[in-house]
Amino acid sequence: MTWNDINAIIQRVMRRWWIVVSVLVIVVGATFFGLADSRDRYETTTLLVVGPNIDLEPSEVLRVADLLESNMVMATYSDVLASPRVVASGMIAVDPTYSDWNLYEVRVVQEPESNVMRMIVEGPDAEKTEGLAVAVQTEGQATLGELFPIYSISSLSAGAPEAQLVSLPWVRTIGIAIVIGLGLGVLFALWLDSLLAYRRGDAGIAARGSGTVQASSIDPQTATVARQ
Repeated sequence: MTWNDINAIIQRVMRRWWIVVSVLVIVVGATFFGLADSRDRYETTTLLVVGPNIDLEPSEVLRVADLLESNMVMATYSDVLASPRVVASGMIAVDPTYSDWNLYEVRVVQEPESNVMRMIVEGPDAEKTEGLAVAVQTEGQATLGELFPIYSISSLSAGAPEAQLVSLPWVRTIGIAIVIGLGLGVLFALWLDSLLAYRRGDAGIAARGSGTVQASSIDPQTATVARQ
C-alpha cells in the first residue's frame, strides 16, 4: 500500500465523517449507559490445604492420608465450603445488617491431582470481600471439623486475603469503547462510500448505454433530411 492509497482512504473517510461520528457516539453512549448501574468488582483468592488431623494416632495418619487421594473427599470439602449455610454464616459474621450480600459470590475449586483447594470470593466492596473470605474460611473450618474430625484444613496463603480489582476501570472502558467506535465508524464509512460509488458507476454505464441506443435508432435518411 502506497502513500497515495492511504491518502485516498483518508479522503474517503473524510467525505463520510458524519458516519464515523455517529457510530462513535452510539458505541460510547451504549457503553456509558451499560456502566451507569455497574459497580467495581473485587476478588480475593485463598489457598487451602486438607490433611490428616495432627491429633490422630500415628497408625491412623497413613489411613487418612490414603483416603485423601480420593477425589470424593476433596469434592465434598469444596462443596461444603461453598455451601449456602457456610457462606450465609460468614456473611452474618461480617455484617448482619448489610443488604447487598446478594452481589457477592464464593467459589471453591479443587486443584488438579492435589489436596489443595482455591477459594475465590468476589464482590463490589473490597473490605467486605476480604472480610467474607476470612469469615467463610473460619466457618468452613468449624463445620468441616464437626463433620470430618479426622481431617484438618489450613491456609497456604501468606497473610490475610487482599482484594484485587478485577473489573475494568471506567476510564479504560470508555477508552476501549472510543477505539472500537472509531474502528467501526471508519469501516462503515468506507463501505458506504464504496457502495455509493458502485451505484454511481452503474448509473453512468446505464446512461451511456441509453444514449447509444437512441443514436443508433435514428434513420440515416431522416438525419440527412434534417441536415438539409
